[in-house]
Amino acid sequence: MDATVTTDAATTRPRLAGFARGIHLPFQGDPLDWLEEHVQFPHSARSTRFTRQQGPWWNDVIAQFSNPRTRQIYVRACTGAGKSTLLEALSTLIVAHDPGPSLFVTQTDQTAVDWMEQRLLPVLHGCQPVAALMPSNRFKVRKDAIIFPHMALMAGGANVSNAQEKSVKHLFLDEAWTYSNLIGQFKARHHDRFDRKTVIVSQAHEEPHQLDDEWDAGKRHYWAFDCAACGQLIKPDWTNYKYDEVKNEHGEWQWGALSASVRHVCPHCEHETPDTTQARRALADRSRWVAEDGDAMEGHVSYWLPAQCVWWIKWADLVISWVRANDAKHLGLLEPLKDFKMKKLAQPWPKELELPSVEMEAADYNAADMEDGRAITDEMIRLMTIDVQQDHYWAVIRAWTNSGTSRLLYCGRVLTLDKLREIQTRYKVADKKTCMDAGNSFHGVVYDRCAQYGWTALIGRGEDWFSSKNKQGRTVRRLFSKPDYVPAPTTKSKQTGRSAMVLFFHWASDPVKDVLARLRTIGSPTWEFPHDVPREYLLHLNSERKRDVVDKITKRTRKRWTKTHRPNHLWDCEAMQVVVAMMLGALPDLSEDVVDESAVTE
Repeated sequence: MDATVTTDAATTRPRLAGFARGIHLPFQGDPLDWLEEHVQFPHSARSTRFTRQQGPWWNDVIAQFSNPRTRQIYVRACTGAGKSTLLEALSTLIVAHDPGPSLFVTQTDQTAVDWMEQRLLPVLHGCQPVAALMPSNRFKVRKDAIIFPHMALMAGGANVSNAQEKSVKHLFLDEAWTYSNLIGQFKARHHDRFDRKTVIVSQAHEEPHQLDDEWDAGKRHYWAFDCAACGQLIKPDWTNYKYDEVKNEHGEWQWGALSASVRHVCPHCEHETPDTTQARRALADRSRWVAEDGDAMEGHVSYWLPAQCVWWIKWADLVISWVRANDAKHLGLLEPLKDFKMKKLAQPWPKELELPSVEMEAADYNAADMEDGRAITDEMIRLMTIDVQQDHYWAVIRAWTNSGTSRLLYCGRVLTLDKLREIQTRYKVADKKTCMDAGNSFHGVVYDRCAQYGWTALIGRGEDWFSSKNKQGRTVRRLFSKPDYVPAPTTKSKQTGRSAMVLFFHWASDPVKDVLARLRTIGSPTWEFPHDVPREYLLHLNSERKRDVVDKITKRTRKRWTKTHRPNHLWDCEAMQVVVAMMLGALPDLSEDVVDESAVTE
């Protein structure tokens, strides 16, 4: 049967045209040649066309996808390596040469719609063989699907609804580290097709996770290179990347001198490779995938690509992140190190067990010694945080040093606003550094109190982070929001006569409490409380546990801090202490750049 249809036939007999366009002989050419000839990436900052030299680690992945015997490909790669654009390149091969119902899964339905509109559609329209197959009926190009004459291409979020619909031939799971419990349900949508293919691309995950099983199912590969001096094969081991520990007389890191010292050292002959674009590119040209020994399921392959192997990522940037993460670790803050391992090194992070009741050991001082407002050694800031109840308050005052250590000066239940003000004054806490919780039904009263005294309002939220701009104008994620202002309901400004404006911040309660839990575990001398601390303080500090909670929107299970039978007011005050200390620089703010994933061409 001739699979070509004349223009007239295509116009008058559309079903026949669609049937004919869907008939494809197996593709016999080199998929890389085809991609280089036809595929463009309008969103790419490095190259607007596909080239096999740009991201050479993707070439074997693309070849495996074109192999009819391959059933599953799992790529565990760092952020910034171009995982998303790999999926876009593979989508053009599907439509042009291997049609069949295909589903692309992202973290949420909205991220799927955004990806489809902003990235996938421009790539498909820019590829001439695919553009010729695009449906002429505009209603068949939807926000979450394209109904071609010969196949359907769909995108959706990682939720139960999308995991239980029609059968698919091609399944793509993007950043699957965020939805462990749904991976098996999505794979079941293949319905045991003989020609099925699953492609999983993701940063690393917290263990235990279903991705552990997917990784072990495949023939494992790592991206390695030959030493320019001795010619021996070198694995991507982070310990081979060296730097000089350059600090000034105050013990502060000298980032410029440190960055200039970063190099790779061959573990076999100690040959040094400098951190330059030319040198990193040369390593990439000498690199290849190396298979490890081990049992694997037939047709399953796994690939590991850490950030130090991606030639456009500076090793110095990675080293600085590594140093800062380890500095934070010494303060009990594990989140930066966890992020570095999962996002940069693409290595799984063992999930900590739920915290039991913590034996807390007091430091060698008394609260009574601090009542006169005296400064502690190397004090940087002094904070007062207040939890609001219907007829009383709970307050904590803590002094922080610029090295991240802190000392509890006051904690307790306060009956009146006047008494709060008296305590603030006696302990010499600045107005702006006196912070009141407004995340409750009393927020209107809180705004009036803050306006009256020039205090700051804080609102805890369930988000994991907030986007903002750093000093360099780059978008970053932090555990607190940008500063904002809200009008007080009844308090007027003495200057304008209008409603007084109150400074407030949102903060991410769960990750901030993770930091507090680590500080609580480390205790003195990093995080101190006095011998004569009230018993209720110890009870409040053991009032919440991390438990599995089902998200009402995404339906995914995640661990969240939840209240036990004990009151938690002083625990909340200490959490607010942590986030304000981050805002003011006493603790690392745990900010991270928002990375735009671009792959093969970047």
